[in-house]
Amino acid sequence: MKNNRKNTDQKDGKKEARYVIIRLLFAISSFILAMWFLYMCAAYVIQTVDESILKQKYEQAGTVTATLSDALEENIESDETAPITDAQTGDGKQLEPISSSAAAELYLKQPQKQFDHAGLSASNRDYRFWIDIPGTRISYPVVQSQDNTDYLKKNFDGTRRGSGSIFIDAGIRDYQKTRNLIIHGHDMKSGSMFGTLSSYGSLSFYNKHPFIYLYTPDSTLVYQVFAAYVVPKDIDTNLVYRIAFANTEAYEAFLETLTERSVIQTGVVPSSDRQILTLSTCANRGKNRFIVHAIRYQ
Repeated sequence: MKNNRKNTDQKDGKKEARYVIIRLLFAISSFILAMWFLYMCAAYVIQTVDESILKQKYEQAGTVTATLSDALEENIESDETAPITDAQTGDGKQLEPISSSAAAELYLKQPQKQFDHAGLSASNRDYRFWIDIPGTRISYPVVQSQDNTDYLKKNFDGTRRGSGSIFIDAGIRDYQKTRNLIIHGHDMKSGSMFGTLSSYGSLSFYNKHPFIYLYTPDSTLVYQVFAAYVVPKDIDTNLVYRIAFANTEAYEAFLETLTERSVIQTGVVPSSDRQILTLSTCANRGKNRFIVHAIRYQ
């Protein structure tokens, strides 16, 4: 009888011990989760504040009215394709890319910003220009150093940040003369930096945001997106990040390959006499890269 009672007490004790351990593990897990959540919230707030301070400090009041070149106007006048909106796809119709005339109208309606480039350069000698995609969160100063790792964990003012900075590929000597201007940025979960770049995988998003603006100290460069896709992290760099071409034919073949690889059909045919802009960010937890290509528009 005593043995049975002893065995029962031992079993009850083991059960209680297991319950205590389970409760303790649950409490620890909850604490870790809460700390992670607080860290993410704090990081988001800090990043948002940093962005706000930069824009308030260096974005100048007043805008510039956009104009079109004569050659571009001639191409637009001959365009007969009407834009199809998202609302028209409710009946099962396939979404079509924005027409060149509708894109030109969108471009002309978009006021061009002005920035204190002298102040930006004084703050950071690696500053090159400001990138802005109207209607999105992507609006940042762009830097360049001799090593692509320098700004992976460093923001514009030199403070260590996990979000890093938007930067030009170190292999490019002159961003104005290169045929392929490559810019890198982190895919942040908060949506900052290039965190929304993968939205270009949707034609609907492209139709609303076809243009990318680079505000340089000398002029405003405008590019129109023509391709977007995902590639493996270890892809041959010449297939995406190529900057040197033997001749025009090689560049034309490169542009054709980029267009064929795209997951969206924009209808934009890149010309070999113009520079392209390549935006690159991480995808699938760093296993892949999401790429956006745009051709010089103005």
